[in-house]
Amino acid sequence: MERPKLLVFVRHPESLRNQQMEGGKIFISDFERKKSGLIPDYKIPLTPNGIEQAKKLGVVLKREFGIFDILIHSGYLRSKDATHYIFVSYTPEERKKIIVIQNILVRERDTGYTFFMTKEEVEKFFPFLQTHWNAQGPLFGIPPGGESLMMVTTRASIFLESLYRDYPDKKICVVSHGNFIKSIHGIIQELPFDEFLQEANKPFPNCCVTAYEFSGTRIPKCVIHNHVF
Repeated sequence: MERPKLLVFVRHPESLRNQQMEGGKIFISDFERKKSGLIPDYKIPLTPNGIEQAKKLGVVLKREFGIFDILIHSGYLRSKDATHYIFVSYTPEERKKIIVIQNILVRERDTGYTFFMTKEEVEKFFPFLQTHWNAQGPLFGIPPGGESLMMVTTRASIFLESLYRDYPDKKICVVSHGNFIKSIHGIIQELPFDEFLQEANKPFPNCCVTAYEFSGTRIPKCVIHNHVF
């Protein structure tokens, strides 16, 4: 099977939830939750700083990789808007050459019922959650009503197969989310379990870039990994 020439994965820039929760996954207090405004995950916008990050990243992506054939985003507002601001760095003529596609397979991991809950509420309604998490680890632990990272990996595999089938020899940029990109890296690099586990525990900064070049070998070359320009 022919492969794309280049695959570039970008984690979206700083979002409102990233800023207000300072990287956390569960609200510490009701005050913090009210500050966020209970925005659904797919509607969370970029911050003004995130918009500037996206514009600067667009310049870098054009400089490092040239004109992409395909630009894919998850459809989540922060990913969609990041794609828009990255696009600004290209001329109108260059933009006409780039096909922009929304693909829900590259969405963020679903964190389930705990998404809007405070730490106290999680401990009250899911008292065994931390025990479950400790036992299953970051790859197989499932937040109530949500996805494990291995579930994300399943749809990441489906997504990659579609890219390989539909876009041979193309240069592709995917604006996605941290957990999805972790899954992609584990699949593409065929990481053994221990290394995949280490990958799952790594922080993924906003606007970080991971890129792979395909040159006929079974495992493509990772030329940039988790790098913030």
